[in-house]
Amino acid sequence: MQSKQRLLPLLALLLALVLAACGRNGAPSSQGPPNAQTPTVQPSGTFECPDATSPTLSPTPTPSPTPTSSPTPTFTPVVTPVLMGTPVPLNRLVPITAANVGAVQPIARWGKGTVNDVAWSPDGERLAVASSLGVYLYDAKTLQEVGFLGKKGTWVSSVAFSPDGTLLALGLRDGRVQLRRVSDGRQVRTLEGHTGVVRSVAFSPDGKLLISGAWDKTARLWRVSDGRLVRTLEGYRSWVYSVAFSPDGRLLAIGTWYTVQIWRVSDGALLHTLRGGIRGGSTVAFSPDGTLVASGDVYGQVWLWRVSDGTLVRILEAHEELVYSVAFSPDGTLLASGAGDNVVRLWRVDDGTLVRTLKGRRVAVTDLAFSPDGRFLVSTAYDSSLQLWRVSDGTLLRTLDEHANGVTSVAFSPDGILLLALDPWSNTVWMLRISDGTFARTQATETVLRMALSPDGRLLALGTWGGAVQLWRLPDGILLRTLERHRNHVDSVAFSPDGTLLASGSCAQWNSNVSGHCLRGEIQLSRVPDGNLVRTLEGRAGSVYSVAFSPDGTLLAAGLGWPDNTVQLWRVSDGALLRTLEAHESLVDNVAFSPDGRLLVSASDDGIVRLWRVSDGTLVHTLHTSGATSVAFSPDGTLLASGSLAGIIQLWRVSDGALVRILEYESDVICVAFSPDGRLLASGAGDGTVRLWGVVGGP
Repeated sequence: MQSKQRLLPLLALLLALVLAACGRNGAPSSQGPPNAQTPTVQPSGTFECPDATSPTLSPTPTPSPTPTSSPTPTFTPVVTPVLMGTPVPLNRLVPITAANVGAVQPIARWGKGTVNDVAWSPDGERLAVASSLGVYLYDAKTLQEVGFLGKKGTWVSSVAFSPDGTLLALGLRDGRVQLRRVSDGRQVRTLEGHTGVVRSVAFSPDGKLLISGAWDKTARLWRVSDGRLVRTLEGYRSWVYSVAFSPDGRLLAIGTWYTVQIWRVSDGALLHTLRGGIRGGSTVAFSPDGTLVASGDVYGQVWLWRVSDGTLVRILEAHEELVYSVAFSPDGTLLASGAGDNVVRLWRVDDGTLVRTLKGRRVAVTDLAFSPDGRFLVSTAYDSSLQLWRVSDGTLLRTLDEHANGVTSVAFSPDGILLLALDPWSNTVWMLRISDGTFARTQATETVLRMALSPDGRLLALGTWGGAVQLWRLPDGILLRTLERHRNHVDSVAFSPDGTLLASGSCAQWNSNVSGHCLRGEIQLSRVPDGNLVRTLEGRAGSVYSVAFSPDGTLLAAGLGWPDNTVQLWRVSDGALLRTLEAHESLVDNVAFSPDGRLLVSASDDGIVRLWRVSDGTLVHTLHTSGATSVAFSPDGTLLASGSLAGIIQLWRVSDGALVRILEYESDVICVAFSPDGRLLASGAGDGTVRLWGVVGGP
């Protein structure tokens, strides 16, 4: 089974979502990313937020807005076994300080990682799901987890069962290929040679050979019995996305961004180079009788080729966007295609007739696989969900929602009992009870980029792709009001310390002739009780990717993007621009005030974190990071945490700017936040997980 996730054109959308959620984004599209459909969930327990203890109200409670006739949201109680390390030893944790930072350790992890590939076992009983944490095994009928293969640092990009079902081949992000025994997960062999992400793996029909394709622009043929490299197929212009053996094992199909090539296994001879359109061929599949090979292209077309002579048989005008996956039914009568237009289509192979369209999530379909008996089809989506369909009538039988595509924002409730985490790919905010890992979620009505929790914990603000700011009531998840005043996507949101004002940042005017060029950024200050606009602060060139109020609420800091790349300080009372801090060479991802309000920190795409004195704008410290995405002060103001795309969290001593600790991650760290009492540090990452860090000091 080939891995079709995260192909190149959709990388732009992924980057837009991640960067905007962390305070970075590109120019808006005339058509934003599609909204996610409300998921199908099988609750396995109950969850009620504590009434008396969570959340605790602050002395100045936020006035509750009057509900409007906004679309009805969903708030679904769910209990799933995705928390590692529970129960969290809250009574044994001590505040994280500069003195004990060396003792910080992982406390817990939520999430099962992203979904990168899926494969059926030969007997049709199990589904193997490749994730950023390892491989999960699910019962194919119930989608209940029955096993897990993985260990720390095992980001699996592709997976395939051996024909006899005893082995799994795992293509890893670090370029290795692992062979693991299905029965006990034992690692049998590691195949090393690739220097890029292994995007696709496939066994030969007799199980003696394994082909792997990778981002190093090569495909490698291995002997399974001893792991010997038989042959390297190279010379490609782009990454290798997809590999497949012909049913008789004599031929190989290799799909790259530009072409599909047919090779002879016995001697490595190149037989045909098939060019579908200007760009296309990244997904490939042989028909069960070996006479046809199917490929998809960036324009939504599916190409059918005759293997014997490379002749084009038929072009299916299948989709409106890039085709990510194609798969033949086991009897060869049907061809399934999944694409960026969010649907799966079933085609009759003999005449190209469209048989059925399957509509699941309103996000791109990234992978497809038929069950061995052909009765079922599994599809994966860009939000890391998995859908199980009945082929005969197109009925959606089950949906698996236990994976996430990335966590881009985290926030603690004021009492520290709950942790909120944003997954923008599914438009979902998770509410997690820290003590035992129980969680509930609320489903937004459109694509969410940013999240902010009110100081009293009763309101949640969500900034959306469509330019709206949604206000939700917690803990019941009722949508109270939608503010629709921004003309472009909302890149930042923040509540004032007393909860009466809400700041939202965006781009007021884009230069349509220059991609990503914002001519004028803006900040809208809205009154929370009634949603009325107080004033609009118009900044310089560059969208506003981060906003933060000073602890006393008198100042507002804003981080701007390209081409300005500055930090602006505004007086809240009259909207006067007090100061512009110029030092960064790239867009400013994140800004935050120290707890005493004397310092301001800014993190930028230039890899630099800068500490400024608020009173006069003096640069105090310059901290060199590895692509900082977010920053957070500890509650006592002695430490600064920065998350990095390099897969680390760096802890800095504020007094002298010294780096005092590095916490290693297996994925890019997108967001960080300290709990109100300083005993926990939360981080959200591109691997679809939330992790808690702390110092265990009690008995």
